Amino acid sequence: MKKLHISLVFLLPLIFSFAFLPVLLKISVVDELGNPQRGAVIKVYQNESDYNADENPIRTVTTNIKGKVTIKKLKTSTYYVRVTLKEKNNDQGGVMTGRLVKGINKITIVIK
Repeated sequence: MKKLHISLVFLLPLIFSFAFLPVLLKISVVDELGNPQRGAVIKVYQNESDYNADENPIRTVTTNIKGKVTIKKLKTSTYYVRVTLKEKNNDQGGVMTGRLVKGINKITIVIK
């Protein structure tokens, strides 16, 4: 019984920490050749109508030198993502994320 008690003491913090894990979205932006795209503007929308109207983004961020960005404090939900860099964008590719889960979610977006 003592062994079981010790195991539970170590497992409970792990279980509770998972319950409160933040939702992170790591986005990599590349061109059609796979080159990272520095300075790309990423807008994240809660719903398709805001995405289509290009209104009310919940986040607007810019990629770093490696073409990457991390967006924090999101909900477990589906989001719509618009990426632009000069004349390039992701309009012809996927614009909707899958349902995000707690922890780290990663997507790569190709702009043309």
